[in-house]
Amino acid sequence: MKVAKNTVVTLRCQIAAAQGTPIDSTTFQLVYLHGGYENVAPQLEDALEGREAGESVVLTMAPEDAFGEVDAELVRQEPRSAFPPGIQIGMTFGGGNRPTYDEDTVDYRVVAYDDEYVILDGNHPMAGKTLHVTCVIGDVRAATQEEIEAGRSQ
Repeated sequence: MKVAKNTVVTLRCQIAAAQGTPIDSTTFQLVYLHGGYENVAPQLEDALEGREAGESVVLTMAPEDAFGEVDAELVRQEPRSAFPPGIQIGMTFGGGNRPTYDEDTVDYRVVAYDDEYVILDGNHPMAGKTLHVTCVIGDVRAATQEEIEAGRSQ
């Protein structure tokens, strides 16, 4: 079966930085409902259209097509006293609404700290990066009516 509107597609993907080095050494699986449901980047959906199981696609995605540009408004400096003892780089804390989106909440990652301040970043870790995405199609099947009505795979 070919990838087309209202098919559920299973992909094995790997993401690498622009220099080709893997960002994460693991290959991850993604299952999504194809056909304009905004479940994957439009550029990836376009590249997969009409392909079959076993085929692969390789894309270079600019930041605006992937995880967006770095938003300086999502980087905060907070007093160290507001955080628990044992804070570490990489820890995340819920942080309320994004400054530019009323409905989206954001988790902030600790990116630096000293005795006085903690620097938090609410951007996606891959924001601002050009990415090379390699995906192999593992399976393509017709979506169920429930999946189509929900706009996502089950």
